Amino acid sequence: MPSHPANRTIEITRLRPADAPALSALLTAAVEREPESFVTSPGDPDLGPRALDARLADPEEHVLVAGAGEWIGTATLSRERRAKRRHKAELHRMYVARAWRGRGVGAALLEHALRAARAMHELEEIGLIVTCHNTG
Repeated sequence: MPSHPANRTIEITRLRPADAPALSALLTAAVEREPESFVTSPGDPDLGPRALDARLADPEEHVLVAGAGEWIGTATLSRERRAKRRHKAELHRMYVARAWRGRGVGAALLEHALRAARAMHELEEIGLIVTCHNTG
C-alpha cells in the first residue's frame, strides 16, 4: 500500500505507451482492491498492457498519473470520436489510492485533466463517469 509522507511532492504526468505495463499493474491492483469502484473486472482485456498501450498512443486520450515516489492515482480524459459528438469528452477511471485520499491528489488530477480539456479545439462538454458504489 502506498505510503504518504508529508514531505513528498505530488507530480502529475501524462503517460506514454512505454508506461502501459505499469499502468496495467496499477489499475489491476485497484480493481482487485476496490471492485465496486470500477466498471471493469480483474482480467478484463482492457486492463492489459496491449490495450492500454493503444490508448496511451492515442492523441485523443489523456491518461494521467499522480506520483509521489510511486504511482498513487490516475485519471483518463477521452474525447468522443464520432463527428457529431467531438465537442464532448469523458473523465473516467479516476482513482486515488486509499492512503492518499483527502490529500489533494484527486483535485490535482482533475485540474490537470481540465487543463488538457481546455487545450482541445472546440471541446464544449466534459462528462464525469462514476459508479454508484464509489464512496472514496
